[in-house]
Amino acid sequence: TAGAGSPLIYSTGIITVTKTTGTSTGAQAVVVEGKNTASVLEGSNLNCYGIGNRKDVDKCGVMLYQSMSGDADSGTSTFNCKASTISIDSKSSNFTSAPMFFITNTDAVINLEGCTFTYGSNIFLDTKGTSEWGSSGTNGGVVTLNLKNQNVVGNFVVDGSSGLTINLVSSTITGTINNEKTGAKVNITMDANSRITLTGNSYYTS
Repeated sequence: TAGAGSPLIYSTGIITVTKTTGTSTGAQAVVVEGKNTASVLEGSNLNCYGIGNRKDVDKCGVMLYQSMSGDADSGTSTFNCKASTISIDSKSSNFTSAPMFFITNTDAVINLEGCTFTYGSNIFLDTKGTSEWGSSGTNGGVVTLNLKNQNVVGNFVVDGSSGLTINLVSSTITGTINNEKTGAKVNITMDANSRITLTGNSYYTS
């Protein structure tokens, strides 16, 4: 795909791809709007330039949000990825600045298992409110991230209108979590086979 607002997957329903390869040179790899789902499964390889459709607000690899435009019911946005690769192309001008995941103005659940993520910003997940969607102070993202047999390298950014729950099963995280101590609520659970290696100051609620 090419052109602004043209990700490989834009879900206002339930979309599942398996063994799928593609490149988006003008947008994100995947966007889920509102109470809908996108699943990237079993050997898929999605590449993008991480270019947003609202200036630099929504540049990322995968975006979950609610635009309030009327084409997607409000609710929980869901993204599933298993045994696949998602990357922000190193040739993109956004390679060193775009987070892999961006969530705003919605509740979201992200389930990752055995995937590879390639990007250059070192921001794995950024959840926050913006001036583009929703009302200031209540338009962040409330995210549950479930990791299973998943290695994550990168930082987690959470603003004051957002919350983050991370559940690790046989998984690892290397990075910082809520480094600026701005997140409204940050909860972490992990089993005995998981490990978190902090590379800087991090703050959590429980």
